[in-house]
This record gives sequence, C-alpha cells and structure tokens, in this order.
Amino acid sequence: MKQRMVMGYFCPCCFLFFILSGWVSGSDLERSERLRAEDAIKEYDHLLQYKFSKEPLSVPPAGITLTRDSATWILESGEIRLMEPTSQGVITGLLFKGRGRFRMAIPDPIEIKQLQRYTDDPALTELDEQFSELILRTSGDFVPTLVSPGPKDTYTTNKYARKHHEHWLKDVFYDVNARIISGLLNHDHEFLCVDMNTESYDWLRYDFENQRLEEIQLKKLQSRFNYKEIWVSLDRVEDRQADGRPSAVCRDPIDITHVEFLIDLTHRSKERYRERLRKIAVNGKFKAKITFNPLIPGQQALNLELHPRAKINSVVTGEGVELVFIRDQIGKRFQSLKKETYDSSMVVIFNEPLTSEPTQIEFDYELDIFGYVSGRLWYPGLLTGLNDVHTAKLTVTLPAKQDIRSVGICEQEQITKKLKKSIWNIDFPTKMIGFTCGKGFREEKVKLEGVPEVISFGEARGFTLGDTVKKVAEDVARSIEFYQQFFNMNLPMKTIYATKIFGWHGQSFHGFIYLSELTFKREHPGATELFRAHEAAHQFWGHVVGWKTYRDMWLSESFAEYSAMMFIEHSMAADNFFEEILAVYSNEILGSIKSAMSKFARPWNIQMHPRERRSIGPVGLGYRASSALVPQGTFIQTYHKGPLVLHMLRVLLRNKFGTDETFRNILADFLRTYKDKDVTTAEFITIVEKHTAMEWQWFFDQWVFDTAIPTYHWNYIIREPSPDQSDYELQIKVIQSEVPPDFKMEVPLRVTYKQGQEEKFILRINATAEDWNLTLPQKPKKVTLNPDYAVLAKVIKDSAINFTP
Repeated sequence: MKQRMVMGYFCPCCFLFFILSGWVSGSDLERSERLRAEDAIKEYDHLLQYKFSKEPLSVPPAGITLTRDSATWILESGEIRLMEPTSQGVITGLLFKGRGRFRMAIPDPIEIKQLQRYTDDPALTELDEQFSELILRTSGDFVPTLVSPGPKDTYTTNKYARKHHEHWLKDVFYDVNARIISGLLNHDHEFLCVDMNTESYDWLRYDFENQRLEEIQLKKLQSRFNYKEIWVSLDRVEDRQADGRPSAVCRDPIDITHVEFLIDLTHRSKERYRERLRKIAVNGKFKAKITFNPLIPGQQALNLELHPRAKINSVVTGEGVELVFIRDQIGKRFQSLKKETYDSSMVVIFNEPLTSEPTQIEFDYELDIFGYVSGRLWYPGLLTGLNDVHTAKLTVTLPAKQDIRSVGICEQEQITKKLKKSIWNIDFPTKMIGFTCGKGFREEKVKLEGVPEVISFGEARGFTLGDTVKKVAEDVARSIEFYQQFFNMNLPMKTIYATKIFGWHGQSFHGFIYLSELTFKREHPGATELFRAHEAAHQFWGHVVGWKTYRDMWLSESFAEYSAMMFIEHSMAADNFFEEILAVYSNEILGSIKSAMSKFARPWNIQMHPRERRSIGPVGLGYRASSALVPQGTFIQTYHKGPLVLHMLRVLLRNKFGTDETFRNILADFLRTYKDKDVTTAEFITIVEKHTAMEWQWFFDQWVFDTAIPTYHWNYIIREPSPDQSDYELQIKVIQSEVPPDFKMEVPLRVTYKQGQEEKFILRINATAEDWNLTLPQKPKKVTLNPDYAVLAKVIKDSAINFTP
C-alpha cells in the first residue's frame, strides 16, 4: 500500500520576490527538476526529521533583507542554521537567532481594525516589531540567495524546530511539511511560512499560500484554548482591489463534477462513545469515486480535505492504479489526541502530471457515524470551501429494519431478510450531500397549496405534547409558505424532507433539512418554531443564492435567522416573541444579562468584560469574528448581530418610505437577480441602492464591516405652553459615545400621550452631542428613545444632562 500516514494532515502563478541587498530576479528562483512521485514519501519522511546544520552561519555585517508583498524581514545580526537540502538540493528552511525586525504594511482598512482588535491597540496601523528568533519554511529554492551553506555542513535533528511545528500540527491541523511537498511537486503551488518570536506579541506566523482564497495571513496560536487567531488576511498584490480589499477571486485547482458513493452501514463501531451511550455508532465503510476536471494542467499533487476521524485505506485512480498520499495520523504521535485522529488535510500524489482531461480517483475509507453525516467534510473535497457544485449517486447498504433518506431521489430499494440496499440519485448541481437513517423512524407529510410537500422523517421520544414529527412538517411547510409569499418566489423542488439527526444542530441541504433530535422531543413555543424556520429559510438563503467567501457568510446565516424572526412575527404576533428575540439578541451583544432567562437566550454568549467584547470581529469577517477570548464570536455576530443589522435596515427603510414594501422588494429582487449564484455583500448593497436611489455604503461600513456600537446618554424636559400658545415644547439632548466621530444613525423617538395616541420623530444623530426642540399638541405621558430596538445601541436615561433655560 503506497501511502504515508505517520502513522502523514488537516490561474497563473506569481513569483516570490526577495531582496538580498537588491532584488532577486524571477529567473534566479526557477526550481530544478520536478520531484518525482515515488520519491515524495521519502522526502516527507526526511522533512519530518527536522535536520538543520550543526554549525551556525553568521549574519553578514550588512544584514539580510527578505521581502514578500507588504512584509519585510531584516536579519540584523545573529546566527543562521540551514535545513538539510532535499534530494534535489532544495533548502526548505532556516533557523535564525539574534536580532531582527519585521515590518508589515496593511493596505486593507478593515484588516487594520482587525489587527487593532486582536492586539487591543486602537492606534496600531502597521507592524514594526523586533524579533529574536525566526523559523522559515518554504517550497521555493531561494534560501541560497539569502545565505550560502557551508562546504562541509553536517546536519542534526533540531528538537526546537520540530516541537514548534508539531504544536501547529497537533492543535490546528496545519502540516507545513505536507505543503512543502505539494509545492515541490506542483510548480504552481507557492508556500512560505515564517514564524517569529516578537518583542511585543511572542510568536507570530506569517504565511503565503497561493492555493488559498486570500494568500497572505498573519496568525497567532494563542495558548488559551490553543486558538488560532488570523490577525490579518490579504489578497496578494496582483489580486487586491485599489482600496486594499480582497477581490474574492478563487483559483481552485480542480472542479469536482460528480461523486459516486458505495456506503456500507452494517458494521458497529469498535469504539465506545461516552457522550452517546444510548446510541450505537456505526463504522461506515465508504468508497467515494470523485470525477473532476483539472483547472491547472501540470499538477502532480492534489490538496484535499476529509474528516479527521476518517481512516483512509487506499486511494486509486479510475483505472485502479494505487496512488501515494500524505496524511499524518497525529493521534498516534500525541497522547492528548485520540489515536484515530488524522490530519484533516491530505496530499494525493499522481504518478504523472495531470492534463486538462477529466480525471477520476477513488477513496476507500472508514468513518464512525451516528445515523447521519454532517456538513461537507465526510467525503473528500477541496480545502477552499463550499462553492464547488457537483452531482452524485449514493448506493447505501444498511440493516433491513432501518430506513434511510437522502438528498436527491430514491431510484431503487432492494430488501432481503437482513439487509436493505438503497440507491439515491442527485442529478442537480449541489454544494454538499447529506443523508440520515434510523430504526423506528416514520414519515409525516404536509402539503400546502403552492408549497413543496414537506415530509418529516424521524421519531418522537421523551416528554412531548402531541406528535412532534407531524408538528415539524407543519412548521417547515408554514414557514416556507410565508417565505414564498414574502419573497415572491416559489421553490423549484416538489418535496422537502425535514429529518431528525442524533445531534444538537441543524443543517439545510437542497430540498433536505437536518433538525436536531431535541426538536423532536418537546416543544418550546416560539424558540422551536424559530429553529425549524431558520433551517427552512436556508432553502432560499444558501441554496437559491449562495455566498461567495467567508466574508459573505452572513448573507446566508443572518438572512435565514431574520427571515425566521419575521415568520415568528407574522405567525405568532400575539405572543410578542419577535420583540423578545430582538431584546435577547441586543442584550447579549451589549453584554447585559437582562434577558438571560428567556427561552431565546444563550447566556454563554454574554461577554461582561469590555475587552472581551472588543476582541470580537465584525459581521463581515465570518469565522474570523471569533477570538481566543470569545471563541463563539462568530456565532454572536452571524446569528445575532447580523439579523439585527437587517432589522435596522428594515426600520430605516420603513421610516423613509412609510411601509415594509421597499425592504421586501429588496430581498425579493436580491433572490431573483442572483438566483443560482454565489453573492457578495457588495452585490447586496447594489440592490439596496437600486431600490432606494440612495447611497448606503456608510450603513454597511458601520454595521457589517466594523464593530462600533453607540451609547446614547439622553434626557429631556417638557416646557409648558406660554399664555398665548397651546403647544408644549419637548427639549431633548443626546450624547453619543463609544463610536468614531463620523458615526451616524437615525434614531426613532416615540411620544405617548395620555389617551394612548403615539407620535414618532426621527432624530438624526451624527455628532457627539445633539439637541432638538419639538412641538407637541399636548403634554406627553411617556417619551422613549430608540423604541422596539430600532438601533442596536446602549440607551441610558441620564438625569445629569443639563438643559439651558
């Protein structure tokens, strides 16, 4: 069996330009002969020894300067040890100890603010740091242009370098050596990784990898939770926009077109799962034959991703030729991990470079499951995300007493005394595939006029008030009926499955919805409907329109959540659940425990300390909104703040145009315009401006791309009418703080009179302190600033605010 399981881990190209007292030309950096496939495993084993020169070399008096894009490293004085060359003579690393300086300009203003959040330094606009140690690894062969190796160097294992890289491998599945092998095999795969022990921030890592969506990243592996923070992420200079922002250009190495599965679910797992004692895990036997079109001819190594608990038995070509692959079984080498844990990424090595012709490879692997497969990681795919659509066919064998449901159409089912074979065809392009199975499951169907038939597949256990299997189908059908009417768009499929999974989350595939076992156990009025409606909304937000990059993820999750909230507002208006959800989400974002006892609350999201709240990134950074201080930051921003941003937009539009019709038309047009496409936030802004004939970039800059939340200290006084007048005067003062000087917002003011009548005013706040004098026909009973959570803000009635007579 040709494989490496260390027993091995989770477009035109540009050249690396370096400086050694001047520029080094691209021609000087050409690699020598390509690494042969049969030598790749030997080279990988060689790199794992981490052998560096025994005798150090001194940095020359003039120093050494290395530049990549906007980053520069200057080795001023000290010692260098070079890594032992590969069989081709490529030096893939060096160690430095001494005095050096790292400078990095950051052209993207959003990334500057992200750096300020992570460093807790609001004045920081670029990095200029001293460092005392540096570890450089690369797939290029430029190291000899920086310093020449000694004529009689001897090499020995450097435990310090090995420990440093294995820390990243064990904690965040980042295998530097596998990436270097890929770079040695693929001349188009450029990889550079520089770790620095800096004066202010301890160890930082800069890396450049051209197979990533955004090639340049500056990272820190925090000791708290061993959490990887991406402090800065940039496009390379060739791709980024004029303002420094990324271009969202993705250069996938392949295009997966079809996956054919043979799945055997008849074997129990040999491992005990303590967290699921009442459920029996199945050791799934998977064969996944992947058909793809190479997009970069000449590749010899393919970087793919697979679940870290999946054990790969073999990888073969469509013709049955066995292929070498590199994937580190890190659980075998680190006692803190389960033995069955592998790196979630792998490098599959072909015997000959790929052409542009369609290619097939088949993976034979095992993965323990609990009656369902989750997400996209359960079968091999690209490292770059979820935008590679493909068709599929599943042939699943399972015990005869179990039933199975999958994305797609069941074409055939064969049942014997002990076994059942179920064949499912997915003949439409999809980003991911899912299935669920179980014993004792049943179906409940609900058909509403004009709505796809909703089939609930599952079982009801535990304390229930009625038939939750039927109630699941009803809620999903009713929410889709509301969405179709609100968005003026009918879904194309004839049926939608809503299936139970033995998990505590939900996920939505094309015409197929996972729902937590908890929602099949009991009803929590309002919260239960919200959860089910959220996953149903993904049939629109996620499948009718997708999202382009991780920065646009809120266009799926936040839009689905707010759509579900509007469904609750529409269908359960008498219960005031919509207002309660707004209150809960607002309070949790502001660090308040006022709503902690609500059924919609998640008290663990409340960050009481201001520094923790400051570390959370903006909605428009997707998974990078999290930090080591607040690992759930992405959830807070995407599922709570994102919906509130849409609510604020809705209120602003309602105040301008008198109804919700403009907001409704914007969402409908967005779906219609970008149907079956992956979209960006900029494209949504374009639709908003189209329907309003107004400029809205300021709003999204404040609420999606930044994290500032205003505090409004306010007070008012009522002046009695003069003898010759009948009107009252309402004098209001608002002091705005905790936001940049140019922050602006329209904040409603509601005046309630004794007989219950209400009058609304709009206060345009765009300065630190604002005053208004309003004329009222009668004396107000109550005055409320920012009613109904129209603006996400901390509102404080402050009696210390003085008014001039």
